[in-house]
Amino acid sequence: PPQPFAPTAPSSPSRQPPHAKYTGVTYVRSARKFQALLYHKGKQQYLGRFDSAAAAAWRYDVEARKVKGDGWRNLNFKDREQFEEEMRLEGERKDDIDDKLSNA
Repeated sequence: PPQPFAPTAPSSPSRQPPHAKYTGVTYVRSARKFQALLYHKGKQQYLGRFDSAAAAAWRYDVEARKVKGDGWRNLNFKDREQFEEEMRLEGERKDDIDDKLSNA
């Protein structure tokens, strides 16, 4: 009898896209930037393109809180401090963090 279809092994972590850990963030290869998108009530809202995945994720969080409320559980960061720590881990300078936050 034919063998049942066996799923392929998951891709290695090195092959995962760099944005996979953030909700609402995709990587636009042609622009070499991270894009934030929010889906609400069946519609897609474009939130912009960013140099870092964390900055795009923060923008998603800001808009998701506005549209879906503070209790929305699919956020990337619990607060601004966690976002700033992630930006430091990505090698961003404090000035860049403030610039990106002011544009959010």
